[in-house]
Amino acid sequence: MISSPFSSRRLLTALASILVVTAFILVGLNAFQLERRLRATATENYVKGYLSARKTYAAICPTPGRETNQFFATVASSDTRSLVLTPLTLDTDPLVDGVPIQRTVNITPSTVIQHVVQKSADEFNRELAEFAKTKTATTTPPSLVRYQSIRLSDIKFGDRVYVHAGEDIRLKPAFDATLIRVVE
Repeated sequence: MISSPFSSRRLLTALASILVVTAFILVGLNAFQLERRLRATATENYVKGYLSARKTYAAICPTPGRETNQFFATVASSDTRSLVLTPLTLDTDPLVDGVPIQRTVNITPSTVIQHVVQKSADEFNRELAEFAKTKTATTTPPSLVRYQSIRLSDIKFGDRVYVHAGEDIRLKPAFDATLIRVVE
């Protein structure tokens, strides 16, 4: 039998401490088991979530036919006949769609390679004044940019490019480009 109030307090403190430690152990074991279960289904859940988000987005902002023959990208590497690009505007995911993140763009003799250059204010204003004088229903207004032809060797790592192809390239790891524009 407990004779002093100090010893009963010690006993209660010890029991409370044991209870807290036991609770932490149980929470830790539960988290370990849950993590093992979640790790096994993480990829599956990621794919389901991505497809669900894609479907929801398509309902809000429909994309006709889902064909993609153009995108913006960053240059990862280049050689004498191709570019390896990291797409910025291509709706694909390696886990969901089974395509690599980076795409190889083959350069053919018919591929047009251009550099997009902003016109000076004087040049644009001169063209705008000319347009105002000769404006008709078929006349197109002047553009703020001009396109200069360049060589493949002028394209460097990290450049941002616009790529266009004559086919659906959304799920193709490699394709032939019809137009490449380097954008500043």
